Amino acid sequence: MQIKIDVTNYERCYPSRLKRYYQSNINYKNYMDFVPYAKRAVIGNIPPEIINLFKPTERADKIKQFQSVLANTTHACRNNKEISEISEVLNSGLKEIMPQGTKSEIEYIGEGGYKKVYRLSLKDKNGEKITHDKALLVYAMNNGVYARKSHGVYAEPNSWFYLQKNIGHPMDNTQFTKHYISDMKNGYSVTEFIDEDIPKTSKDFEHNRILGLILTDRQNNPRKNKKVYDIGGMLRHSDALTDRLTLKYFKKIAVRNSQKEREMVLNQLKKKAENPKTPLRDKITAAIDYYNWLPAWYWNRTSETVPIRMIW
Repeated sequence: MQIKIDVTNYERCYPSRLKRYYQSNINYKNYMDFVPYAKRAVIGNIPPEIINLFKPTERADKIKQFQSVLANTTHACRNNKEISEISEVLNSGLKEIMPQGTKSEIEYIGEGGYKKVYRLSLKDKNGEKITHDKALLVYAMNNGVYARKSHGVYAEPNSWFYLQKNIGHPMDNTQFTKHYISDMKNGYSVTEFIDEDIPKTSKDFEHNRILGLILTDRQNNPRKNKKVYDIGGMLRHSDALTDRLTLKYFKKIAVRNSQKEREMVLNQLKKKAENPKTPLRDKITAAIDYYNWLPAWYWNRTSETVPIRMIW
């Protein structure tokens, strides 16, 4: 007996949170298929210095309230309100949340094709900064912008979060400014603001060599104080590392500092892959194949000098 399935009653299952998607991969071609339907399209959190001001019993509620203030401020920015009006929205909202005497300041910095940038400062009743100034990134909200795979309110938070989770250590002392929170339904991100007091870049993270990622907008957005402030336009130059486990094994090779060390790890992985009892042999083999596909000069370049389009 054949059973008829009524396809009109099919209910699509959407992710409740984006954390797993955003730390697993970037450059999704189908952002519009899942981000708008997520129950909570927020990744990250507000800065810890602010969270620590709240009593533990009030912390969960006040974090949500603070995020709501950021959302309301973002809408005021997007609606081209005067800076005095934007400041009023910000301060009136924070008055109910922050300790008595807290003052906030917001300053318009500039804009590009996908977002506006504001400087956000918070000071206590004595005029001392509660935290280092933050950048409030206010994204344009229309399909032509936020659906792109490497720019806009869906893609750029994805790139920030992916880097944060795959670098393997804190971002503060790398060339990347720190990402705190992104709300993709309200269209904002908060990152560290670049000024003279920002944590210095002690060592570049080689995002190209280790993660196979290229910043295609680096000529249009050169570093400020040795920091990358705009993550838009970050792309993979190959789909080989879209699988997290393949990337895991490739990183074992890529993080080595010399060709001799890389070859040593490569040979160890080859032996594992040759053993039929080794789990995930296909992932190990894929990592080895990707390594062998790369040209010799690749390992002698930095992420800033690798060509945007590598032609083999």
